[in-house]
Amino acid sequence: MTIQRADLWPAGDFGRVFDLYSRAVYNHAFRLTGSWSTAEDITQATFLTAWRRRDEVRLVDGSPLPWLLVTAGHQARSEQRTLTRWRNRLFRAPTETTVADPADDVAGRLDDERRMREVLAAVRRLPPAGPPTSAPPC
Repeated sequence: MTIQRADLWPAGDFGRVFDLYSRAVYNHAFRLTGSWSTAEDITQATFLTAWRRRDEVRLVDGSPLPWLLVTAGHQARSEQRTLTRWRNRLFRAPTETTVADPADDVAGRLDDERRMREVLAAVRRLPPAGPPTSAPPC
């Protein structure tokens, strides 16, 4: 049985509808999602949709609750699709590879060159090699 909107919002009292049905919508959303924060978001979106479409809300036996619960279900499925798309994009994203800082490699090479110059300078200071001499017996 469908009843007109005037019976639902006498004198535009949407706050009364929220007070009467928000807990049931929240509980339904929580059962659908298993997340209290997502259930709060779905409840908020459901009542925002009800406010925006208040001329189209269908009452069943004088109550907007069935319409609100169906709307909350749509909101929950939409949220799940959004999360699924986000996860799929996350898994398709290229993995971040860690690139070594080239500064460490450059500093190491510069240190190697400095050491090699020191070694070569030390070798140049050595006296020239003479003829081989026999070592005295021990």
